[in-house]
Amino acid sequence: MPLGTELPGVRVHVLDDGLRPLPAGAVGELVIGGALLAEGYLGLPEVTGARFVPVPALGGERVYRTGDRGYRDLKGRLWFLGRQDNQVKLRGYRIELEEIEAAASAELGGRSCAVVLHHDEASGPRLVGFLEGSEQPDQAALHQALGRRLPGGLVPAAWTALDTMPLLPGGKPDRAALARLAAEAGPVGEPAQAQPQAFTDPGQALIAEAWQEVLGHDRFTADSHFFEVGGHSLLAARLAAWLEPRLGSRPQLRTLFQHPVLADQARALTGANQ
Repeated sequence: MPLGTELPGVRVHVLDDGLRPLPAGAVGELVIGGALLAEGYLGLPEVTGARFVPVPALGGERVYRTGDRGYRDLKGRLWFLGRQDNQVKLRGYRIELEEIEAAASAELGGRSCAVVLHHDEASGPRLVGFLEGSEQPDQAALHQALGRRLPGGLVPAAWTALDTMPLLPGGKPDRAALARLAAEAGPVGEPAQAQPQAFTDPGQALIAEAWQEVLGHDRFTADSHFFEVGGHSLLAARLAAWLEPRLGSRPQLRTLFQHPVLADQARALTGANQ
């Protein structure tokens, strides 16, 4: 989102994690200085000390840390990219939660969405999503739709519908409350009701063997969704590597993401039942 340029009496800098100025085009935190800078938060000395800081690299200038990410282009215009506290790191990648939420909302006709990083002791960290409204989403359809809009690592493992989305006073999703809901819900993508299935079709049997190898369990059926039974982007890469010598070539990750249901994946990769 373009912000334009500073008003008179205001200075905006783009700083890196060490509070050092960045050149045009480099992404960092937007901080505000200048003669019109506020003294701080009334009655909140700790918050003031954290947000209003002197920057040695700017000659000791006192600035306000906005927590916003952005950059300055070659024409001097400032651009806003999102909140720093809405950026998470998952399996080595920095992820903008708002990007995922915007894609999901677009797929669902503007429905309010929120995504959090859930740390599951059994299966590790993964993204989980929440939707406002009592109607539960079609998990497989939503996953496939988001897979066409986003890289595979940005697609949440599961979505939960909430009658009311918990909000902060400013009207934004309360991610701390959503993280607690995710923790209370237990492990993501571990359907206890799914019993091991005997696969008679050779193609499905091969894919089932691959799933069991990378997932570490066999609690899935031909209708199971890879990303709902414990799969994620890293395991999808391992799945492709395991299948390579058995299929004669490595499956494209795009194919695995577009066909996450076991039976569909078997048809796409082996031509089963065609």
